[in-house]
Amino acid sequence: MKKEMKRPSFNGDGYWLNETWTEEQADDGCPVLIYFWSVSCSHCDKAVPALIRRLSRHRSDLHVISVHMPRSAKDKNTEKVKSKASSLNITHPLLVDQDHLVSDACQNDYVPSYYLFHPDKTLFHMQSGDSGMTLLTKKIDRLLQNL
Repeated sequence: MKKEMKRPSFNGDGYWLNETWTEEQADDGCPVLIYFWSVSCSHCDKAVPALIRRLSRHRSDLHVISVHMPRSAKDKNTEKVKSKASSLNITHPLLVDQDHLVSDACQNDYVPSYYLFHPDKTLFHMQSGDSGMTLLTKKIDRLLQNL
């Protein structure tokens, strides 16, 4: 995804766990973090809980959307996704992106990946991989301080 690209739309379509995300939720001036993961990603087993721990202090000033991006046909088992999401303690909106609609809109091919969007929907920061949580946290803090 290029810096000039906008945050993908979430119109409520698709299979959501925990709660459905709507565009109206983003009208409150808070940035949005979208992160991609998969049940078959061993790196995600460590990265997602670490992310959730770091984000706990931003519950009121940052929207977080989890996107499950299946990497194989086996990853499309929604019961497996539900179980893994529960074990990872994912409680925010979680889109099960079976057809890669959001993944393709972000031109995302990797898990875990993180996309941080400014409230005006422009991309502020993107990174992939299981390391670099400190960098992501710094980017979130910087964006929130400059709003």
